[in-house]
Amino acid sequence: MNSQAQYTQLLKGLMPFVLFASLLFLNVEAIAQERPPRPIAVKVDLLQQLNFGSIIPTGTYGSVTVTYDRLRTSEGHVLLMGLNFSPALFSIDAERGTLITIVNGPPVNLSSSNGRTVRLELGEASTGYKFVTTSQFTDVSIGGKLIVGSILDNPGGFYSGSFQVTFIQE
Repeated sequence: MNSQAQYTQLLKGLMPFVLFASLLFLNVEAIAQERPPRPIAVKVDLLQQLNFGSIIPTGTYGSVTVTYDRLRTSEGHVLLMGLNFSPALFSIDAERGTLITIVNGPPVNLSSSNGRTVRLELGEASTGYKFVTTSQFTDVSIGGKLIVGSILDNPGGFYSGSFQVTFIQE
């Protein structure tokens, strides 16, 4: 057999092996869609009511403010009584790194059993109005301002009502 025929025969025998070996070393890149992010669920629980404590209107009008950091002050003709006051306290359950925006609702009237009302304006939140959670649970305190009239307009009694705070996850 001549050398040319032997060489051709060898190539025919080696060709499938060379082709297979070259496919093994070929770099193949696969492109796929990434997994969607975990849904961000935010849960808010009220741990403590907003409470202005006992007050006595002594003149024509006045106001009581309870801050998110538990300070209570009065303006105008209002006498502060006792120590039973507190800001509203919320617990936020959210993934670490979640951006939360707090939106206070409009001022509301709180009513008593005798039909009289006082006005509530929500105050600042302890975290500010926009923050990023640094752990799974974040406590947020929110104070408020209670605007009262005279003792004739706002006689003694228990005033209550609801206010709205929206926690927006972004």
